[in-house]
Amino acid sequence: MFFNELPNNTSQQLPLIIVGFGFTAAESALFNIAKPLIGSLLILVSAAMLYGARLGTGYTCAISYIPCFVGGIIELASPWSNKIALVVGTQISTFKPSYLLGLSWAGTATTGYTKKLTVMSTCVVAAAVANMISPEFWQPKYKPRYRLPWAFMNAFWFISPAMCLIIRWYLIRENRRRQLILENDESREKHEVLDTGEEVIQVHNEDLDLTDRQNLQFIYPL
Repeated sequence: MFFNELPNNTSQQLPLIIVGFGFTAAESALFNIAKPLIGSLLILVSAAMLYGARLGTGYTCAISYIPCFVGGIIELASPWSNKIALVVGTQISTFKPSYLLGLSWAGTATTGYTKKLTVMSTCVVAAAVANMISPEFWQPKYKPRYRLPWAFMNAFWFISPAMCLIIRWYLIRENRRRQLILENDESREKHEVLDTGEEVIQVHNEDLDLTDRQNLQFIYPL
């Protein structure tokens, strides 16, 4: 979540970046109309990959960084004279649905009220800290091309999807390990029991506040 949010200030810097290309403030505002449209399209595409193609959250989250990475490459590689390419690069690189996907994935891949609360709080705090740091990349001394900031953004847009794929690989490995344990231990009780002396009460795993690491019957979503 931290690396995901480090480039987040790019969208706030966008008007200044476009004005630095030689456009007026009014033209910059006009160009920014395209950003929410592109964002809406990316959300629809992500939803289609999740529920239509059933790629899973890990792959969908990783793929969602591709427009950002391509936009960053355009900003670094395009000549200064090609203003259209520079504007297009800014528009496609400033929105990604990965924050919502990552936050949702963190919640669904965690069990136990205490751990879930801790994980979700940590994600939000990490995102907040990253958003505090991100404006510092866009120093005036890097105007007008901002090559070093764009290089950093591209690095983050590469690291973040790589982490998604690594996490997905780890969860697949963990699911297989759990399946083998459960297959080899058929006597494992599905629920704890509490003997009060008068009656035996069956306690469900949800009531024990077991974490996903403790509850081997939990299968991680991919």
